[in-house]
Amino acid sequence: MSVLFFWFLACAFPVPECASGYTRNEDDACVAVEEIPADTGVAALVGAYQGEISIAINASADSLEIQDVCAGSVAFDRVDSELTGLVQCVFSGMVASLIGDDPFDGTMPGTVAEDGETTGQILLDLGTFGVLDEAWSGTISTEKIEGSFVGEMSFTVGALDVPVSFDGVFSATP
Repeated sequence: MSVLFFWFLACAFPVPECASGYTRNEDDACVAVEEIPADTGVAALVGAYQGEISIAINASADSLEIQDVCAGSVAFDRVDSELTGLVQCVFSGMVASLIGDDPFDGTMPGTVAEDGETTGQILLDLGTFGVLDEAWSGTISTEKIEGSFVGEMSFTVGALDVPVSFDGVFSATP
């Protein structure tokens, strides 16, 4: 009679659902669902630290307002106090409709201070828009490199000189 009692209890309740972010495998155990990163349109760059970059641009030419984001990848290697960095991004909005959606490549060399503060220069060739050449600053730890930059550049269209402002952020992890 006790075997029947345990059989009855074992069948009385359905297997509970897995928590958010988990699914059941073939052994009926809850396992984490592997997240697939969003496709930014550029290949992941190789380095000891790898991550994402986003550069928002705003330009105003008479009544034409141009806003877009160049999103992509960053990668850094560190040797002592020196950082070697690569950047690649692609526009997907209004700028892409004007100049195409090919990736833009550049470098982001930098230095690391003893307190973990980092500084460097982003040099990103934006084709007909010119070269984005701006200082960046951030921090580094064993968990990540984070930084940002803000600046302005000019884009010449015929006789018209269009001011372009930009604001960029990046984060990379080992």
